[in-house]
Amino acid sequence: MRRRRFHRVIFAAALAFAACLCLFGVNAQTQDPKALFPVEQNDTWGFIDRTGKVVIPFKFESVSDFHEGLALVTDNGKKLFIDTAAQVVITPQFDIVSDFSEGLAAVNMGQIRNGIGLIANPGKWGYIDKNGKLIIPLKFTHAENFSEGLAAITDGDRGGFIDHTGKIIFAVPLDVTLGFHEGIVGVLFRGSVGYFDRNGKKISPPIDYGPKSNSFSEGLAPVSTGNKWGFMDRTGKLVIQPQFEDAENFSESGARLSEPKNQRRWALPKKVLDPTSAPVRAADD
Repeated sequence: MRRRRFHRVIFAAALAFAACLCLFGVNAQTQDPKALFPVEQNDTWGFIDRTGKVVIPFKFESVSDFHEGLALVTDNGKKLFIDTAAQVVITPQFDIVSDFSEGLAAVNMGQIRNGIGLIANPGKWGYIDKNGKLIIPLKFTHAENFSEGLAAITDGDRGGFIDHTGKIIFAVPLDVTLGFHEGIVGVLFRGSVGYFDRNGKKISPPIDYGPKSNSFSEGLAPVSTGNKWGFMDRTGKLVIQPQFEDAENFSESGARLSEPKNQRRWALPKKVLDPTSAPVRAADD
């Protein structure tokens, strides 16, 4: 489950990052020009825009990214949701609060962790809307963000996926998931990962997944067998045979991978589906 990510970057590095976004041509169709980025200075957090201008002053103990117009911040020990004008929109009264996804945020009451950080009591999870109203009651022992209309939950030993009303759409044992991508979700359970479609149908490719789990991107997902990586499509068919030391998700019709002879990194075009085809260019590390 995706949790709040506290970005440990210094202010100067954030300014450089903002400049790089402009210099290296970020896709305007996929990147919001009004996006704000969390940065830290003197142990307090604020937000800058793409030019490096401070838009929200440094005054918070911790912050998350903006999601759907709201960012979760900690101010004087209290969790708050603020908008891009730094106005407090929601003051949630819960022990744990997740970021918004598809208009809902997972919240928890009663979770207890032991001295080494393991969950001793999971408490109860539910979901609030952007008005702070509890829409789905606190009744789950695990709850994840919504993706493509569904969210993974567990209720004791039972797991499954719910819709925005809290209705169980299909049941499947799970510990944690990768979220839905392109109609497919990766589900991790007891150290292994399986893939399911939105109807709960399992995709079962005849391979060993290995220790790394990946989501679908542009119709393909990297998978491994015999310590080699290749790619399968959404039916579970291997369309690029396992032959690489490592492989990552496709992005903008290319994928990063490494080949065994010299451990160089390569970029593989999506159209190269012939297992005998070689990568076409070396990618920067």
